[in-house]
Amino acid sequence: MSARQPHPTVPVFALLLWGAIFGTLINLPVTIGVNIVFGSIFAILALLLWQQWWGLIIGVIAALVTWVAWGHPWGTIIYVLEITWLSVATNRESKAQERVINDRIILHDLTFWLLIGIPLTFVFYHVFLDVDLTPTTLIALKQAVNGVLNTLMAVLMVLVYRLWIRPRPDQSVSIRTAIFAFGLLALLTPSLITWALSANQLVKVSQRDELNNLITIAHASRSLPDSFLNDKGSNFWIGRERIAIERERKGSAESSQAKILKANSNPALFRLLDRQYVDDSAKYVTQKGLTLLIPQEGNIPLMKLLNSYWETEVQTLNQDTQRQTGQGTTLANADDVITRVVSPAAPLIKKLQTESLHTFGLLGLLLLVGVLITEQLARLLENEIQKLLKPLLAEPRTELSEESSMLMPTLAVTAISEFATMISLINMRIRRINQLTLELARSRDQMAELSMTDALTGCRNRRDFHLRLGEEVARSRRSHHPLMGILIDIDHFKEVNDRYGHPFGDKALQAVAHAISTGIRAIDYCFRYGGEEFVILLIDCPQDRALLIAESLRLKVKELRISSGDLATSVSVSLGVASLNVDNDDADTFLARMDKALYMAKRRGRNSVVVVSADEDDQ
Repeated sequence: MSARQPHPTVPVFALLLWGAIFGTLINLPVTIGVNIVFGSIFAILALLLWQQWWGLIIGVIAALVTWVAWGHPWGTIIYVLEITWLSVATNRESKAQERVINDRIILHDLTFWLLIGIPLTFVFYHVFLDVDLTPTTLIALKQAVNGVLNTLMAVLMVLVYRLWIRPRPDQSVSIRTAIFAFGLLALLTPSLITWALSANQLVKVSQRDELNNLITIAHASRSLPDSFLNDKGSNFWIGRERIAIERERKGSAESSQAKILKANSNPALFRLLDRQYVDDSAKYVTQKGLTLLIPQEGNIPLMKLLNSYWETEVQTLNQDTQRQTGQGTTLANADDVITRVVSPAAPLIKKLQTESLHTFGLLGLLLLVGVLITEQLARLLENEIQKLLKPLLAEPRTELSEESSMLMPTLAVTAISEFATMISLINMRIRRINQLTLELARSRDQMAELSMTDALTGCRNRRDFHLRLGEEVARSRRSHHPLMGILIDIDHFKEVNDRYGHPFGDKALQAVAHAISTGIRAIDYCFRYGGEEFVILLIDCPQDRALLIAESLRLKVKELRISSGDLATSVSVSLGVASLNVDNDDADTFLARMDKALYMAKRRGRNSVVVVSADEDDQ
């Protein structure tokens, strides 16, 4: 039987929810446009700590926040599906075993990405959002690797907590899980570090080359006259990249009003950059002096980056403003010429995407192979331990007396579940006493239930009626909720017994009892009061509703056709309905009023319903 899982406390739940939200919004860039997010770690932590559906609740809330932040639902849908998949798998396994945590959640997550996550990413991004195939593949691999790594991190955090911070016997850790998780971490850590450093270095080198290229073009353009830039038109072609140049030159400093002179190879492009592009260098650029201008519109980072521009500004010497002095030539207004050069970022971004695609593919392959290898190693170790446990799990043969075994002290607990199993076998004698005590208590409860049930009809018996009547009268007087009672008598039942025999009479009693007990509400009570009499207590029921119930019971019994072999007949009942005066009545008074109502129903010819309210009885 699996241990009952704890419920979250408000501070811990709020902390994990905060971590899931900000872990998704705050990410770690590994290359331009490719970031690692950590939000799912906290949702999976909640799933591992509390199981049930707490992790899914945290994941859905975090997904709604990221939906607003990202501007499209596709990534959040995949995120919610991943948490749902893991929640269903974990909850199903928790019902079958006592392990609170196991490595199979990593296998479940890897299976999700192979079967659902990666295909859905291609459908959402390539089909719905019209993202190119290369960025889509990169996004799919990145999300898959990111998801599995987050799951691994969550498992490792719980392992550290359970093994070293707060080990508890009721929340043990499988040695198979420890071997699998820590072995996979040891296998992946060197590759992750190498990959992160190489990706970061590649970005730096690529951006430095791009900056040097733009600076070289800016200095080379000094020899071009303004008229050449203005007449050249939309762009310059340098290699396969289109370069646009804008030069800003101040007029002579000796004039009273200095004029700003501009030369521009593509005025429309620079106006577009100034109006619809923003500087997002802080997020993507590592080189001082290089700026990345990305479009304001759009919600997919990789696609926005493909439409972005590199920019740099270079201050050059204005040779037209040199002056002759006695000491030689000096420069005036040396910083009055600013050359602005922009270049499309798409070629470099695509190159980095291709390199990232290769590295993510290799990392994903390494992750898959690592999971399979560590899974086999962990399973091998578990099988060896099970061989050791198998003789202990068999029925032990002991020569010690029961009294001697009870005097043996219990051993200390352990956080390793396999060792905990061995200790639990040694302590089995103590638990056996508790088990016998529980069985004795259950037998006592069953005997008490049988003593309150009528053996023939299955209704509650007269003894239980008097106990329940006192409790309900007291409750009604406290709460001032209406309490109604119906006393029922089968008409001319003695004639049925005399004419058809007592076995047939018993069958008639059973049929009437079934009709009455199934014709009342779930909160009401049906008792066999004695012989052919039954009592019904209607809880929180007004008088008009009680009258309708009584009339429906009369008709239901009237329609019964009781048969046994060749014998068949029908019966009717008389019903006396009474209400409780919550201010003055006790149980005996209330029962006497029901008896009075039944007597009046018989006086009226039987097969009828008579109501005697508390007010009428007082008059």
